[in-house]
Amino acid sequence: MNITPSILSTAKLSPADSATLTLLAIGTFILLLWIIVRVARRGKLSLKGTPSRPNSINILHIIGVLIVSLICGSVVGIAAARLQGVDLTKVKPTPPTVEIPATMFADVVMIALSLAVGSMCFRWGIRRGLGLSGRRWLTDLARAIVAFFLAVPLCYLAEQLMQWVLPKSMLHVHSLLKFIPRANPTWLAIAIITAVILAPLAEELFFRGLFQSMFRRLFNHPWWAILATSVIFAAAHYTQPKDLLALFVLSVVIGYNYERTGRLFSPILIHSLFNATNFIIYMLH
Repeated sequence: MNITPSILSTAKLSPADSATLTLLAIGTFILLLWIIVRVARRGKLSLKGTPSRPNSINILHIIGVLIVSLICGSVVGIAAARLQGVDLTKVKPTPPTVEIPATMFADVVMIALSLAVGSMCFRWGIRRGLGLSGRRWLTDLARAIVAFFLAVPLCYLAEQLMQWVLPKSMLHVHSLLKFIPRANPTWLAIAIITAVILAPLAEELFFRGLFQSMFRRLFNHPWWAILATSVIFAAAHYTQPKDLLALFVLSVVIGYNYERTGRLFSPILIHSLFNATNFIIYMLH
């Protein structure tokens, strides 16, 4: 979502810039409304009385899920590279045609393992405990849409700040986004499924469902759990330094919604909308 002064000074905006400005306008309006409501009802912001998630998750569960997922993804990535005749020791960064299947398989494994850990460690199981429930899906859908628009201007400002602070050598577009315009329909469909469906589901089960729930039990306060999880979430995406602060902000918004509802539907949808929007805007360039 990058808008430069030269673009703003022209009479006609590109479709990508028009979409970005529209999202920013809607998001800013919703953010201002949200701030007004929260000032009037401060108890909601403190997260007092939010649903508890009794669990026995420990760091070994977290490390186990992460390591097995990464190993499985690496094995698939190596296999994909060999099938395509790519020497990973000589090609940097990893080609998207190798990275996408590796990420896709790692996400599938992470989903399965996170559900397994959740079923064992949450006192009330994966539906009521972990929060993998569609019990109030319409309310959670509305909450996710509002939260997404609210996060847009915050993430935009965070990214602009990082672009101002970081040297230009560290400002680059993710290789997957560069791959989109030249991808054939099959690879494009696989990339979209991975980024918009599998990645949000896997990462929210892992970071919110497991990590944040573990921190919630250890710290005994929702906000400390949200902030600790958000630091780790941002650090896990270090491949793009300029996005670190924006991802931290996004994670805080997502984590807040998880604590408010105790359900994962809203966090997964917010994450999915965010990834889908980045895809669409980049394709409009």
